[in-house]
Amino acid sequence: MKIYTKFHLNKENVLASAMHHNRTCVLICLTNGIIELWDYRMSVLLQTFTDHNGPVRSVDFHPTKEIFASSGDDSTVKIWSLNKPKPIYILRGHLDAVRTVFFHPKEPWLISASDDQSIRIWNWQSRKEIACLLGHSDYVMCANFHPRDYLVVSASLDSTACVWDISKLQKQQSNPFYNNHQGNLTVPVKNILKENIFSDIPPKFTMDEHKKCVNWASFHPSQNLIVTCSDDNEVLTWKYTSTKISLANRYTGHTGPVTSVVFHPLEKYIISTSKDRSFLVFSLTTHNTIKKYGKNNKRFWHLSTILNRNLLSATTDSGVVIFKINKDRKVFSIDQEKILLLNSSKQVEFRAGKYGATYGMTLPYASLKSLCEEGSSFNGISYNTLHHTILVNNTKNIYFKIRLPENTYSGIEPNIIISGTGTMAKFVNNDSYVVYDEIKNQIYLYSIHDKQLALIKVNGDDTLKNIFVFNRDLFLLYDSGICLYNLTSKQIKMNLDLECAKEVILSKNNKYFAIRNKYSISIFDTNLKLISSTEVKTKIKSFAWNEDNILVFSTQSHLLFMLLNAETGIIKTINGTFYVIEVNGNNVLYMDGTDFFSEIEIDLTECYYKKSLYNNDIACIMDTAENSRLVGKKIVADTSEAGFSNVAINFTDDSDLKFNLALKSNNLQVAHDMAVTLDKKELWSKLTSHAIIQGNTELTETCLRRQGDLEKLSFLYLLCGSKSKSKELESYAYAKNDPRCLFQYSIYYDSPMTRINSLNMLGCYGLSYLVAKVNGDCDRMKKILQSANIKEDDIVWPDNKNLTDSLIKKPLKNGFKNWPLKPSTEGANENFITRY
Repeated sequence: MKIYTKFHLNKENVLASAMHHNRTCVLICLTNGIIELWDYRMSVLLQTFTDHNGPVRSVDFHPTKEIFASSGDDSTVKIWSLNKPKPIYILRGHLDAVRTVFFHPKEPWLISASDDQSIRIWNWQSRKEIACLLGHSDYVMCANFHPRDYLVVSASLDSTACVWDISKLQKQQSNPFYNNHQGNLTVPVKNILKENIFSDIPPKFTMDEHKKCVNWASFHPSQNLIVTCSDDNEVLTWKYTSTKISLANRYTGHTGPVTSVVFHPLEKYIISTSKDRSFLVFSLTTHNTIKKYGKNNKRFWHLSTILNRNLLSATTDSGVVIFKINKDRKVFSIDQEKILLLNSSKQVEFRAGKYGATYGMTLPYASLKSLCEEGSSFNGISYNTLHHTILVNNTKNIYFKIRLPENTYSGIEPNIIISGTGTMAKFVNNDSYVVYDEIKNQIYLYSIHDKQLALIKVNGDDTLKNIFVFNRDLFLLYDSGICLYNLTSKQIKMNLDLECAKEVILSKNNKYFAIRNKYSISIFDTNLKLISSTEVKTKIKSFAWNEDNILVFSTQSHLLFMLLNAETGIIKTINGTFYVIEVNGNNVLYMDGTDFFSEIEIDLTECYYKKSLYNNDIACIMDTAENSRLVGKKIVADTSEAGFSNVAINFTDDSDLKFNLALKSNNLQVAHDMAVTLDKKELWSKLTSHAIIQGNTELTETCLRRQGDLEKLSFLYLLCGSKSKSKELESYAYAKNDPRCLFQYSIYYDSPMTRINSLNMLGCYGLSYLVAKVNGDCDRMKKILQSANIKEDDIVWPDNKNLTDSLIKKPLKNGFKNWPLKPSTEGANENFITRY
C-alpha cells in the first residue's frame, strides 16, 4: 500500500477541513476564527472568510449548491457563499460550542452537534430549527446524516454513540397538515415537529462498548456498518439492521486517543487518526493493520472524505494533508473488444461489449489474492489471447505466468505455470515475453514455453521505470530518457532525450507514436522523428488515439484533443477520476475510480474542423461551418487564423469583424460597405492605405473625401493628373477662404493666378508681386502695388532671380483610373469558394 500526497499546507492551529465534491477546493478552519478556501491542485489561496468569534470547529460544503456551513465556539452555525467573505445568515439556538456541522445529501437540512449535549437539525432554506435530538449526557462530539437512509449517528463524551431514526421528520416535511381549500398550514411546522416527534423519543440504538469518551462516529457509504473511535485507543465497527445493532469487530494499534475515524469511500479500509502522531489503515476483511503513517511527528486531529472518490483530508499540528491510498487506475489489458481487468478484490475478469453498448461484468476467471499482500496491488497485467494466459507482477518483485480457465469460476485459485523474480513482465507476441529484473538490472526474453532466448543488459546509470512493447521493439522508459531496443537485431535503435516519460502508445494505423509525461505530450513518427509536442498546466492522466490520428487525452478536470500539428482544444469538462482507455469514432471508453468501464459520446466537430484547416480542405471547412453547431465567433477566429479570411467573412454579421476580415482577404468592396455602415474615421484611414496598395484610385478618393483630408486628396489628383477634379478642390478652397490650400494647389498645378491670390489673402504682397512679375502679368503687378500702397523699389528680390520653373512639371500618370494589377490564375480553393 502506498500513500500519495496531493496537497500539503504548512499552517498551525488548523482544527478541521472539508473538500468540495466536484471542484479541487478545500476549506480549512482555524483557531483564530478564520476560514480559508484553497485550491489544492494549484496550492493557491482563493478566499478568506472572517466572522466567527473564536475557534472554528467544523466546515462542510453543500453537495450541489455554491454554499458551505461552519460552526465554532461562539455557539453559532453560519451559512456562507463561496464568493463572499461574510456569512449570508446565522443560525442561533445552541447554548455552547458547536463541534460539527454537516449538510444532508438530499434534503435541505443541516445537522449540528454541540457541547450543550444537543443535536439540532435545521432547514437551511427556511433558516429555522426543525428538530432537536436530546439523549446524550455530555458534550456531543459529532453528528452526521446517513448517506442514503433517514438516520443520524452521533458520538459523545458520555462514552456512547447513538443512532437516531429521523424518517418521521422527512414525512412531516414532505406532507404537513394543510387546509383543504387554501393550502395553508393549520399549525406551524416547528410546533408539529416539536410536539409529535422529538419531545420524548429516545435514540433508536445506543452503542456503549467504549470505555472512555467517544470522539467520532461514521456510517459506511454502502453497507449497514458504523465505525466509532474513542479515548480508549480503540476503533469499533457495528453492524445494524432495522431492529438491532451489535458489535462487529475491534481494531487496535493506536497508543493514544483516537480522534477521528472514517470508512474509505471505495475500498474495504478503515482509516483512523490519533494523538499518537499517526494514522492507521485497517482492513475490513482481515481486521488487521495494513499501514501506519506519520507526518513529521505531528498529532492528527480530523479526517474527511468525499463520496465515491479516493481522496481524504487530514488535519495535523502542522497543517492540512490531502492524500489518496493507492492509485485510482486499475490494472488492465485490452485486446480488440475484450478488456481483462484486475478488480479491487484482485480477481481476473473480462469486460466484453461493442462500442455503443455497456461493457458488462463477467464472473471472475481466477482470484489472485494469494499472490499479493493485503493492502498492496499488482503493478501490471499482460494478456496472451492465443494461449489464454496472463502475466502479472506484484510489488514484491515477483512475476507470475498464469493460465486462465476456459470457463468462469468465482474465487478459483490461479493455475500458475511459472513464477520468478521480475519487476515487469509483458508479452511481446503470442510466442514470447520479456521479464525485467530490477535487482540484476537485466531484461530476459523468453519463449512461450519459458525458454530463455536473449539477455538484455539495461543501463545501470538510470532507473528503468516502464517497458512498452510494439511489434519487436521495446520502449525502455528511464527518468532521463527513452531507449528503443529492437529484439530482432538485438541492438539499440535510438535514444530519446525525453525525461520522465510515463506512457507510450501507437496510433491505430501504426504510423505515429505518442509519448506522455506528467505535463506534456510528444508525437513521433515510426523513425522517432519529432512531429509536434504540447504542454498543459495540469497533470495528464491518460490518452488514446482514434482512427483519424486524433489524440484524446484527459487531465484532472478536462477531456481534450491534440492534432498532429500540436493544435489542442477542450472537448468537455469532467468531474472525478477519468482514464481514457480507447476512442472509436465519437465514443470514448473510459474507466473511473471504481471497477467499472463506461462509454460517453463526445463531439469532435471542432477537432475535425481544425484538422481541415490544417490540411487546407476547403470543402470540409465550408461544410463544417455551414452545418455544424460551432459558435460563429469560434469558426471565424480559427478560420481567419489559419489564413482563410475569405471563408471566415461569410460566417459573421459583426460589421467591425467583417471589415477587418475583408482587409485581410483584400476584399475592398466588402470593406467599403462595412466602412459606410460604421462610418468611423479610423476605418476609412485603414481602407485608404489598402486601396493605395492595390492602386484603387477611385476608392482612395472616396475614402479621403470621407475623411475630409483635402491635402492628401489634392496630392492624389496630382499623381493621377486629374485637372478637372483639382479645379473642384480649388473652388472649394476659395469658398472656405483657405489661402494655405490655395497656395499648395498653385504649386501642384502650376497656377500663377491662384498663387498670387493665396499670397494676397495672406498679406504677402511683396511675394505676390514677384510671382506676377515673373509670369509677366503687368496689370496684376499694378493692382498689387496699389492695394499694398508700396513701391516696386521697396520689394526685395531673392538671390536666384531666374527661379521661374514650377516645382512639379507634370503628373506621374495622365487620367484618373485605377492602376493595373498583375493578373493571377484562380486556384481550386478560390473556385470552390466562389460557388458559395
